[in-house]
Amino acid sequence: MYELRGDYVTAASTYTAVLPAGGTRDGPAYIALVGLGNIAMRAGRFAEARRHVEEGLTYYTEQGNLPRRAALLHNLAFCAQEQGELHAARRGYEEACALKRALCQQASLLIS
Repeated sequence: MYELRGDYVTAASTYTAVLPAGGTRDGPAYIALVGLGNIAMRAGRFAEARRHVEEGLTYYTEQGNLPRRAALLHNLAFCAQEQGELHAARRGYEEACALKRALCQQASLLIS
């Protein structure tokens, strides 16, 4: 909510409060990590953003959450692009697009 309004300071402190202190992470903790990654991307802190997004990507991949996985692959590709890692960025964008296409095909089969 705060992030959508552009209040990144409050959003970051809210996300940080959700993270367990050295304990096992759960679903809300990973939502918070992704939020912290988004804030870091907006601030141009791409190495920090990558750390958060990579951890979230591992979690959502293990959970089989394909839409979230596709979004995080896109975010990682963007971070790589901004850090000048163009080959890694292209691979990430291609993987994210392929996954999004597959998800759209599944959705269209469900509708028809």
